[in-house]
Amino acid sequence: MTENEVNEGTVEAVAEQTTEPTAEQVSEPAVEQASGPAEEQAPEPAEPEAAEAEASPERKTVRRVFGRVVSNGADKTVSVSIERVVKHPVYGKYIRRTSKVMAHDEDNACQLGDRVAIAECRPLSKRKSWRVVEVMGSNGAPQ
Repeated sequence: MTENEVNEGTVEAVAEQTTEPTAEQVSEPAVEQASGPAEEQAPEPAEPEAAEAEASPERKTVRRVFGRVVSNGADKTVSVSIERVVKHPVYGKYIRRTSKVMAHDEDNACQLGDRVAIAECRPLSKRKSWRVVEVMGSNGAPQ
């Protein structure tokens, strides 16, 4: 054998000796593995909270507008006229625009001419997807 072959053999023998773990080294990774899952268990309570947040959609902001009751002939339903002011695109003059919507009045508390606050809700019928939130009386003062 040449010197190179002998040196290579000793290097391989030394590498085998260094890669073999001692008894102390064998027990230490077991301790690390035991503490490893404990560390992984700590974030688990946080994950269900995140899952709950993802499962429940964020609370949608409810659109709330004010209008005047123009009809209350139907049972538990009022017709509300909503006025808004828009600027004319060419002339710049402010113009009043009105929209008429049907709103659900559970207590039949609204009278003609009352100012009411209404909020969007799920469709209750073909034309009714608003509900009366507050009746402010005929002059706008709360009752």
